[in-house]
Amino acid sequence: LLSYSFIVYLRYKKMEKESKDSSSQSNFYSGVMYGILNGLMVIPISVSFCAIIFNNTHFQIYMPQLVKLVLFSSVVHQICFSRFSSLPFAIGQVQDAGLIFLSAMAGSIVRSCSPGDSKSHQCEEKNILPTTLAVLSIATFLLGVMLIVVSKLRLASLIQYIPMPVIGGYLAFIGFYCGQAGLAMMAGVVGVSSIADWGLFFTPQALRLLLPGVLVGCCMYLLLRRIRSPYVLPMCMAAVLLGFYSLLLLTGTSLQQARDAGWIAHLSPLEPFFQSWQLYGLTSSPSLIKWALLPQQAVMWMGMFLVVAFSSSLDVAAIEMELGLPLDYNKELLTVGMSNVASGLLGGYTGSYIFSQTIFTMRRGVATRVCG
Repeated sequence: LLSYSFIVYLRYKKMEKESKDSSSQSNFYSGVMYGILNGLMVIPISVSFCAIIFNNTHFQIYMPQLVKLVLFSSVVHQICFSRFSSLPFAIGQVQDAGLIFLSAMAGSIVRSCSPGDSKSHQCEEKNILPTTLAVLSIATFLLGVMLIVVSKLRLASLIQYIPMPVIGGYLAFIGFYCGQAGLAMMAGVVGVSSIADWGLFFTPQALRLLLPGVLVGCCMYLLLRRIRSPYVLPMCMAAVLLGFYSLLLLTGTSLQQARDAGWIAHLSPLEPFFQSWQLYGLTSSPSLIKWALLPQQAVMWMGMFLVVAFSSSLDVAAIEMELGLPLDYNKELLTVGMSNVASGLLGGYTGSYIFSQTIFTMRRGVATRVCG
């Protein structure tokens, strides 16, 4: 009887080990698949965020290199979230909460370096881009430092005392600002910073480029509202790409013709991604960075800190509600702070949890950091 019991025990342990190995392998492949899926959704979002941050006409010729910097910043954020977050399925990227402040800082520097500015700080056109990149990176780094301080002092709950109308109004403006930037990208126009500039959308060329995108956007919105499935958005994105290039094929339109018509961005020269850091002008002598413009951004930086801290708390609250388990707000805010410190040090931009994609990954049962 003892021998039989021992044999049964050994078989049970063997089956348990095989079950764990099989579950671990399955979770690994699931993590890889949903990591790729999240990545495909993040890339176009990061490109659009880059266009929002650097929406001034001065930055347009540098856009291919700037996109690489934003994408690299997203990589840095995700590595930090995958390493430090208590949630193995966490998705963290360059986020929309700080974009308006970064864009305002960039615009302020451009205006300060314009020839007609009485306080130009001896700033010339060649100083604009290096100064902007340096200021935005330092602002991101300091934001991360402050978030770490708040989390270490366990003050995350105090951030939630900011009046809801203030935050609600700002979040509404984020939606308006991103929508306006999306219309400008589709229409191929630059310099749209307010409703007063919307006249640029009503030229024949702009309307021809805008209408298909607006119709597709409305259809996607209706589908997302009516079909409660996490696969709706990625399937819509895939369908739009497939439909667009199928239409080009059926009409006999070449890629170059589509580029000339404004449907596809023009190609930029291929170069190693690390050459984008040459835009900082760190090797130039004398330095091209005008440090006197940094203190001017203090008020905007303070607003950015408050909004990013609050929106990060809201992201954690949304994830907590979906997860059904309590989360340590201070610990999660510490993760956000560390990712912004790393991003700022490497020349990147502000980021936080992307709660929609984090919840999407969690619902799929992914419990491995391989996904990030």
